[in-house]
Amino acid sequence: MRATQVFLSYVRQDAQAVASLYDKLVAAGFRPWMDQRNVVPGEMWKQKITRAIHESDFFLACFSKSSITKRGFLQKEIRDALTAWQEKLPDDIYLIPVRLEECEIPQNLADFQWVDLFKQTGWPQLLRAVQVGSERRTGLGRLRSSRLQALSAPVASKKIILKEQGTRWVYAGSFDPVSKEGAHLPLVTFPSELSRFAQRVSPATWAVIDEATQRFLITLGTKLEPIMQIVPHTPVRLVIGFESLALGSLGENFKEICDRTMEFDAGLLRLLLILAAMKTISTLRINAAQDGSCGVRHLIFTMNLDPEMLDCPHLDDLLDRYRHCWEHNVLFEINERTSTRYLQRLKRLQSDFALRYCADDFNNWSQEVKDALESRVEMTKLDYQGFRKAMAVRGDDPHEAIARIAACKVSDKPLVVEGIEEQNHIRFLDQHWPFAKHGSLFGQGYLLAPGYPWDAWTTDLRNFGLPGGHFLSDAQPVPGGRSEGTQMDE
Repeated sequence: MRATQVFLSYVRQDAQAVASLYDKLVAAGFRPWMDQRNVVPGEMWKQKITRAIHESDFFLACFSKSSITKRGFLQKEIRDALTAWQEKLPDDIYLIPVRLEECEIPQNLADFQWVDLFKQTGWPQLLRAVQVGSERRTGLGRLRSSRLQALSAPVASKKIILKEQGTRWVYAGSFDPVSKEGAHLPLVTFPSELSRFAQRVSPATWAVIDEATQRFLITLGTKLEPIMQIVPHTPVRLVIGFESLALGSLGENFKEICDRTMEFDAGLLRLLLILAAMKTISTLRINAAQDGSCGVRHLIFTMNLDPEMLDCPHLDDLLDRYRHCWEHNVLFEINERTSTRYLQRLKRLQSDFALRYCADDFNNWSQEVKDALESRVEMTKLDYQGFRKAMAVRGDDPHEAIARIAACKVSDKPLVVEGIEEQNHIRFLDQHWPFAKHGSLFGQGYLLAPGYPWDAWTTDLRNFGLPGGHFLSDAQPVPGGRSEGTQMDE
């Protein structure tokens, strides 16, 4: 049996301290991997490092005051390790942040428990982590995980047909947007996370549904619709955030997902969709931050908070467990179905969790709910139908069209119009929206695409014959691509 391989990631300023760690790991019977020790002259060092990351049993990300201010290959190594980690089982230990001295841990690794090697207890804790991680990969540890692995595995037919074309990928599967049959979307999903949450909070509910439904539920994903500044006009539309919507791996929308899972608990279904959205948001932010994209820290994301979720007894558990995914940048959308009986629940959630609210479809809210929650929301939205009705009268009475839109605006809070599907909608708003009176106006709709740099990680659903919106993907499909390719498991 080969010795456990441990990859050491670090910056040059910490080479001496990491070399000392390397020697201690060797003495303990492990096989550490460090570029200064394992890459010989003449080798393609970048390729060898990438291969070593994926071949290693553990990845130690070593941090000091020097490393946290550095950009460079360390960041790429961490990104590769995060990708490798997503392929592991839920209980696997793989990525371990190691502090060589008192310093901050990068935000994208804040979910991982770190070890302080500079403390007396640090080295024993690190050895314990590697020991426990090794046990879970073999023997009883692996046996205990096998059931979850079988449940989390993609459906046998779930393949993505891709062909490399330069630096892009060609989508070469057949997909019928009407019947929703054919190759699955190359959609980033989080089956292990969703499966683990469902089994933990409601094992009885999860146990009684069939395996096909379980697999459908844990491969649910998220559609991202960019929220962009319409007025004032800028040469490149400013993306201020994304709305997170339900998306199945065959392109199913929220209604179709509900129809498919009618026997499943409606509240828990929505929590799984919210969890998928939270993990999608986290992944997008990590990718963007790793690449140094400006503005990622200021992006907002919105997701639904409807009556079924408010009634679900597991909502608080979700908010507690995944606080790191939502507390800084997520607005929860309260919609027109929210009646007065939910007012106290919403107020308490805001007091207990500091939830941030968005008033979705504000034009359809009852006056009593408006009076109670208007001061508590940070953003309002005019729904698709309301915006269409305003646009329908713009030729006869542009002032009336603007008045209908402005009626949804609350004091100095942002207003978003939904359903922008024509360039003429933007032209009209550019010409007539009174910026001096109402301030900026934002919009979302199928016409709007995120653009640079967000399109580096998102793919347009119109490439697959669907109406619009975008999704987080590892592969960038070329519209209309049709060619034989290599089958890759999602």
